[in-house]
Amino acid sequence: VALFDTESNEYDFYANLDSISNLIGAKIPDTLHAFKMREETPATNRDAITYYIETFKSKIIVIDGFLDLIDNFNDERESRLLVNWLKFITSKYKCLIVGVIHLGKKDNHTLGHFGSMIDRYAQSVLEVVKDKDSGSFELRPKMLRSAADFTAIRAIRQGDKLYKI
Repeated sequence: VALFDTESNEYDFYANLDSISNLIGAKIPDTLHAFKMREETPATNRDAITYYIETFKSKIIVIDGFLDLIDNFNDERESRLLVNWLKFITSKYKCLIVGVIHLGKKDNHTLGHFGSMIDRYAQSVLEVVKDKDSGSFELRPKMLRSAADFTAIRAIRQGDKLYKI
């Protein structure tokens, strides 16, 4: 498994890894490779992901966030090229890509033409809903193409620890 974090600063990157460790109740396994890619360009991010998959034959790639793989998420052509690239690498390398894309603050929809396209072409879309009052969040299905059921997953943050509830 590889995590390409294109959004977090160094402190948050390691805090996120600690949260993962807390959620699984163990230290992060050596089979999880995590990369902080915040300072890189979209082209460099795509090249790094391709290189990693080709070199390590990884079957699960997590990309946080998808918008750092594209220069202009409102450009239809560029958005389509990125969607085609994602479809190509998942087919060629037989891997799963889990991508994070944020919602717009005004309309609560994924951002730009790319957001619309990725929603349309994704196998599944899950939504993270945070409750600031309780400190909890829920992972729930928004669209599932081939799964019959998916029970929402809930967790709560207490201090710097995250617990499944």
